[in-house]
Amino acid sequence: SHPQVKMDDSNPTDENDVRILAQPAEGLPDGWVTRRIPRPSGGRKDPYWYSPKKKFKFRSKPEAQRFLASLRGENGDESAAMLLFKKHSGRGRRSSTGKASQNIDNIAQVKEQGETNEL
Repeated sequence: SHPQVKMDDSNPTDENDVRILAQPAEGLPDGWVTRRIPRPSGGRKDPYWYSPKKKFKFRSKPEAQRFLASLRGENGDESAAMLLFKKHSGRGRRSSTGKASQNIDNIAQVKEQGETNEL
């Protein structure tokens, strides 16, 4: 029985991951690698991308590319870039919720206006 490994894209490489052969990550700068990590349940292997210095783990190549944009803004400091990356990722989720809230507010205003017009 294998211990279950928590897959988290914001943490450095899990100890078990380093036992799996790394390949250069196609389309990413030198030092980036990809590994195909078997699922704890067996069978399928999922690809993950790893940053060169801190070995931060990403679930998709587009996610790794978004991190690279943060990395450029932080002059190559992976720890600072991860903080910026998390901040931007969180902002993206809030903005979609914000849009939903804004739509609900707009509906409430329209209803209020309709009720005012009926008086």
